[in-house]
Amino acid sequence: MVIVTGGAGFIGSAIVWRLNNLNFDDILIVDSLGTDEKWKNLVGLGFKDFIHKDDFLPLLHSSSFGKIDSIIHMGANYSTTEKDADSLLKNNYNYPNRLTKKHLKKNTRISNNT
Repeated sequence: MVIVTGGAGFIGSAIVWRLNNLNFDDILIVDSLGTDEKWKNLVGLGFKDFIHKDDFLPLLHSSSFGKIDSIIHMGANYSTTEKDADSLLKNNYNYPNRLTKKHLKKNTRISNNT
C-alpha cells in the first residue's frame, strides 16, 4: 500500500494519477476536502480508500492498515500568505514528524514535501 497525504490536492492527485498509470491502485488518500472543489481532482482516479487527515494519525499508529510500502507526504500548507503560525507549525512540522516517527523504524519509504 502507498499512502498519499494531500492526495486530493493538485500535486497529490497527479501522483495518484501516475501511480494508476503504473497499474497501481492500492492507494490510501489522506486529505481534507473542505469547502472548495478539490474533490474534483479525485474523479476518475483509482484508490482503495480516502481518510480525513484528522482521523488518519491515530489509525496509522494503531497499525490498522497492514503493510505500508511508501508514504508520500504532500499534505503541507503551501500558502505564502498564511499568517497563522500555529497552523503552520501543526501542519508543516508536527504532522509530518508524527507521520514519519514510527514508520522510519519500520523501513517504510517516506517522501516528504515540507
